This record gives sequence, C-alpha cells and structure tokens, in this order.
Amino acid sequence: MTSIIKGIESQEQARQTLLKAVAGEGNGYIAISRTTDANWKNLTTSYYAANDLEKVFDAVEMINADQQVMFGLGRRKYVLSSASRGGNRDICAFSIIGMDIDLYDPAKPHKNLPRTKQEALELLNSFALPPSMVVDSGSGLHSYV
Repeated sequence: MTSIIKGIESQEQARQTLLKAVAGEGNGYIAISRTTDANWKNLTTSYYAANDLEKVFDAVEMINADQQVMFGLGRRKYVLSSASRGGNRDICAFSIIGMDIDLYDPAKPHKNLPRTKQEALELLNSFALPPSMVVDSGSGLHSYV
C-alpha cells in the first residue's frame, strides 16, 4: 500500500494518520477484515475500540503481505462476530469519507474510467474538496477526506 499525504513521508505515519481519522472522536469500534483468498472468501473481521489506537496500530502491524485487507470507514456501535463485517444499521459514526477510483480495464471498455493513476489523481484534485490522503490500492486509488 503506497500512500500520498501532504507533509507525511513514512508509510507507518500514513497508516496511523488514516486510522486516526477513521477512529475520530468518540465511542465505537473499528472493523478490520482480512483473508488470504484473492476472491475475498473466508474473510475474518476483528473489532478494536476506536479510542484504543495502540491496539489498532498493533493489529495493522501484524498483517502480512499475503493478506487482502479492508477496513470500515464507519465506526461500529458494538463488536460483531468475526464472520460479519456488519451493515449500515451497525454504524454509530463516520469521521472520514472515502472514494474508490478504479482504473480502466480493457475487459470492461464500456466504463469511462481513468487510464492511469496519474489521470485518476488529476481527476481527484479537480474536485472542489480534494482528498487529504490517497492510497494506491494496487488496481486503483482510494481517496479520503
């Protein structure tokens, strides 16, 4: 994961900045899901108190390069089972908004998507509210405000 944040150099700082933004202020739980399956099967979710960032940072450090990882932008009201990522009714607050920018895929030519990451960055920076952080997801970009 490569992050682009104005004024932040290290990947560890970038991860911590993003997770602090997701945790926000207040109660709730951060959901971090992972799997080793490229098709996102056998996904397991762990929940961490949003006000205990040290545990969140420790959990992220334990993720290995073979894992697919996702996290929820909304803090959950309570801890759910490890087999559940939860849904809209389980959210108690949002501290950050995000957007997933996919890149052009020749197998899906009917979609009008940016052809390069640079083109996607130019698009993102053209918005009235440009992103504070951009993460290279491997097949596109994730943008956060």
